[in-house]
Amino acid sequence: MYKNSDYVLPSKDLLEKRSKDLSNENKYYSLSKLTFKKDLKAKLVVPVGIDNKKQKYYMDLKNISGIFIEGETGSGKSVFIDSIIISLLLKNTPHELRLLCIDPKIVELKAYEELPHLMSYVISDFNKGKVWLTGISNLLKEREDILKAKNVNEIEELNETEKLPHVIVFIDESFDLINQDETKKVLKEILKKGDKLGVHLIMATNSYLKNGYDKSLLKLFPYVFTFDLSSKEQSKLINIEGADLLTVYGEAFINIRNKDVIKVQTPYTSEKDINEVIKFIKENN
Repeated sequence: MYKNSDYVLPSKDLLEKRSKDLSNENKYYSLSKLTFKKDLKAKLVVPVGIDNKKQKYYMDLKNISGIFIEGETGSGKSVFIDSIIISLLLKNTPHELRLLCIDPKIVELKAYEELPHLMSYVISDFNKGKVWLTGISNLLKEREDILKAKNVNEIEELNETEKLPHVIVFIDESFDLINQDETKKVLKEILKKGDKLGVHLIMATNSYLKNGYDKSLLKLFPYVFTFDLSSKEQSKLINIEGADLLTVYGEAFINIRNKDVIKVQTPYTSEKDINEVIKFIKENN
């Protein structure tokens, strides 16, 4: 494990620079264009997009227990997840941020497998996924005990020498795991109290309707990102009508705490961006 002082963070200058939209057709904005001074200051702030009035939107994962991301294959969902991860890697050492990635197909998250931020190799096995989620449940309990002993309400109130790393659990297309009573209980724990304990859930799927996710679980997500969906029925089920009509790559509706819905163009992170950041971390740490 690295000492914080020994770890070299990559610079956002590694990201490809684009002064114009990537295409006049899709109005897809680059991650580097959305990442500016405000974003660099806060460790867990990530850009989420820009609306048709050129208003830029950000979210601070520090204050968010979880986000749910749905969209058809090819809608821009996976690129958005990459943008979140790369934004975090630009600003956080392994002492500050740990990632747990569960991806049965080992497609979307494979590129990050050898980074020191990962708590494990990318998990594809059902039983290993259950074991790790049980470990997350134990982690939540341990952190609750620590906060109680220190007489504080959240990990951000701990002093510098006691700081605990934020943990982000990524789960991609693992509906079998998610719908197990035992693991579903852990996910609900994260969504109900994870933000105070520094544990956050990011879950993605392209088959919410087909696989019948538990609606009670979905309602607990404070942020739901919906990219292009295949049917009006699926759009209604996820409670964002019109998502089936999205035609622009990377365009999404964001449902904020089951109240407000905004429409944004999410940021683009190229394969080159991803590879450059990963290469830098491996070669310099």
